[in-house]
Amino acid sequence: MREVRGAAGVWAVEADGVRLEVPATIAGVREGLAGARRTEFDAEVERTVGNHLDRVLLRWALPPGLLAREGMPERVERGNLDGLVRDEDGVPVDFAEVMEVTEVTEAGEDGTGRAAPPTWGMTTGAGRVRRPATIGAIRAGLDEERRRAFDVEVPHTPGHDLCPTLVRWATPPEVAAASDAAGDRIARGDFTGVVNADGSPFALADHLPPGTPEGAGRR
Repeated sequence: MREVRGAAGVWAVEADGVRLEVPATIAGVREGLAGARRTEFDAEVERTVGNHLDRVLLRWALPPGLLAREGMPERVERGNLDGLVRDEDGVPVDFAEVMEVTEVTEAGEDGTGRAAPPTWGMTTGAGRVRRPATIGAIRAGLDEERRRAFDVEVPHTPGHDLCPTLVRWATPPEVAAASDAAGDRIARGDFTGVVNADGSPFALADHLPPGTPEGAGRR
C-alpha cells in the first residue's frame, strides 16, 4: 500500500500503520466501478436513507482485503469508526454522529399497496411534516432547474456531509426561507410564536439564571 496525503473528496484510512486514500463521494466511488457493479452501486445509493449513505459509501470504497478483515463490516455498519477514517483535513470521521439527525420512517406501503420510500420527520411553521429521505425520492420531487443543481452538488459531497445536504434539498424552498426568517427574528430577540416543549409561550427570562439581568425576576 502506498502512503498518500489527504486531498479533497477522499477519506484517509489508517491500515497497518499506512495512510491510504479512498473516495469519499458518490462520484468518486462510482468512477472506480464498471458494468454490473456500477449498476448495483447506483441502485443502492438511490434507495438508501440519507442517514446511512456515509457507511454505504465507505463499504463500497474500502479495498476488499481491508473490508474482509474480522469485525470490519460490523464497524462500518455501526458507523462508530474509532479513528479509522479521517477527512481531508485530518479530522476523525464518526458516522454514528449523524444517525439521529432526523426521525426516520422506514419504507413501507403508502396506503394503496404501493411501496413507499423512507421519509424524514421535520418540524416546520406548518407543524410536523414528512419529507423524502432518499436520493431517488428527493430528486424525483424537484423541478428541472433544481434537479440539475442537485445533480451537480450531491454526487460530489463527502459522505459524512451527505445527510445534512439531503435534508436541505428535501426541505421545500419556501419552508427553508421561512425558517431562515424565523432564525433571524429570534437572533434579534423577537421570540413571537416560539413555544416550549409543553406548548407554552417561550420567554427568554424563564431560561436564564436568576442572577442575570434578564432573569432577575426568577427565584
